[in-house]
Amino acid sequence: MTIVIALLVIPILPDYPLQRASKLMSHELQIYAEWRIRKENAGIRDEDPESVWWGLKQTLIDPKLYMFIVLQMALITAQSFNNFFPSIVGTLGYSTTITLLLTAPPYLLAFFVSLGLSFHAAHKHERGWHIAIPMMFALLGNLLVMRTFLMLFDRFEVHADRSQGHVLSLLLVGATSPCSS
Repeated sequence: MTIVIALLVIPILPDYPLQRASKLMSHELQIYAEWRIRKENAGIRDEDPESVWWGLKQTLIDPKLYMFIVLQMALITAQSFNNFFPSIVGTLGYSTTITLLLTAPPYLLAFFVSLGLSFHAAHKHERGWHIAIPMMFALLGNLLVMRTFLMLFDRFEVHADRSQGHVLSLLLVGATSPCSS
């Protein structure tokens, strides 16, 4: 649906706010939109004298593109058991209601940890440690589960792993944008 809407609005959206007169936006609103774009891009104009094909070629020869593709696929693969998480928790032998109640806290914790770390990373203008530390907690949780059979460590691992995956997804998106510090 998003692609259909995008294709429908191509004729009415300008490439840049002040590039041509718009029936949808007043001149004052266009100036404001351009100001917002410049402010977001640290004052660098988002126009390139080269062709679109040149830009595509530059993108395809950039090794970081392929590194991020592999990284994203690895994250998605590592988090693929999310679909079966209630079934996995169900093997603990609790009733259906208790199983579903045990399934919710890791996701709530992941949400709040992601939110907190994202705000802290933006405030400190640093993302490396904000990505590495949740990964270390997830690694620690996985190692504890493999080495011990205590239920406490199982619960810790579930919470650490949930948080790590969501934090990485959010912070990597922010860290790869051109205007991030």
